[in-house]
Amino acid sequence: MMFLVGVCIRVRRFAGSPFRYNSDHHQPEKSSISLSPENPEFNLSKMSSETAVNNPPSFFVNLPTSDLKKATAFFVALDFDHIKLWSDDKSSAFRLPGANSQVSLMIHVHDRFKTFNRPNTSIVNAFNSTEALFSFMAKDKVGVDAFIQKAVDAGGKADPYMLENFGQAVGMYNRSFEDLDGHIWEVCSMISPCAGVSPVGDDDVEV
Repeated sequence: MMFLVGVCIRVRRFAGSPFRYNSDHHQPEKSSISLSPENPEFNLSKMSSETAVNNPPSFFVNLPTSDLKKATAFFVALDFDHIKLWSDDKSSAFRLPGANSQVSLMIHVHDRFKTFNRPNTSIVNAFNSTEALFSFMAKDKVGVDAFIQKAVDAGGKADPYMLENFGQAVGMYNRSFEDLDGHIWEVCSMISPCAGVSPVGDDDVEV
């Protein structure tokens, strides 16, 4: 499935970047997590074969997970590219699929995630509270539906919420899925301008 360039992520806060893990040398730790998910279909060959990250992602989304092994297997099943050089027994790093590869997802066990939080604050239980919506684009409706089905097959939940007519009133086809920790991801395809809005022409652009 092809993804369009650009990721729309509405985020309340970020935990940090992978470069903060080793404060003594200011370099990312390079130990690799040992993964043995119970799912026999888990495909290690889908993980990144990069021996160096020469073109690092330019934007990072950091999320907590209660089970790093299962969460890692989940995102690998969604074709997120696992960056093993930036992963260890407390965190897993990924590039988002396809044209969105300059965006990185970092998932962390709670103890590590807390090191990036403000003092005297708690980690949100994403099953009970809405922390943020993480949104990216698919090429068309077929691509949106295919990605949602892939998330369900990997153990996620389809459409934890639904826009009326799947967002037609605002010019898109929008569906969502819930990952294993309750974080909500949107997969969208822009199908028309918003209702009542005409496409912007060259004469309408203010300089």
